[in-house]
Amino acid sequence: ISSEKTDFQKLFKDISLEEIPVYLNFEFLPESTFDELVSFLKGKAHQIRLHIDIVGNLARSGNWYFDLKKDHAILDKIVSNSSDFKSVLSVDSGLYQNSGATIPQELAYALAHANEYLNHFSEDKDLEIDFIVASGTNYFFEIAKIRALRILYASLASEYDINEKCHVLAQPTKRDKTLYDFNVNLLRTTTQAMSAVLGGADAVYNMPY
Repeated sequence: ISSEKTDFQKLFKDISLEEIPVYLNFEFLPESTFDELVSFLKGKAHQIRLHIDIVGNLARSGNWYFDLKKDHAILDKIVSNSSDFKSVLSVDSGLYQNSGATIPQELAYALAHANEYLNHFSEDKDLEIDFIVASGTNYFFEIAKIRALRILYASLASEYDINEKCHVLAQPTKRDKTLYDFNVNLLRTTTQAMSAVLGGADAVYNMPY
């Protein structure tokens, strides 16, 4: 979602929100947009998960959306009013993978990233975090990565006495994709998506052919 003026009535037209899981990733910190979305969904059954990641934005851009204090205040407000959503917090570990991290580095950075949220929301025992994972080129190791992520996150969450389950959304890495041969990309994304499936990702999404 790139615009704060998104019309959710048009966006979700002809989509059965009760049956189809929807993931919304915002390119901004959606304070007023979140209120509009809550108003639109009032009384509707849905499976919407929001991906709000202020730490990820800091890692990606080097800046907060506003500043540390205001970003956390807005996030607190969103989380406190998010009971109708499957989850609202996400950790984009694909950011690290696509930046060149090895598998151990990606897992370590992702857990440190998640720890910032667990520390901040330590009183919310039902907190659930979505991990956005990028599947790389090492077929079997990428299967193991997602399985290891669940074990490691459960170990971390248990220290806060917080819900040990996490939700994993996977996509193929961008690191090995070529601009010149989309058929090669098709083959690469096939094996990478399969790694995610066999690794136990809850959902897999891919870039257009």
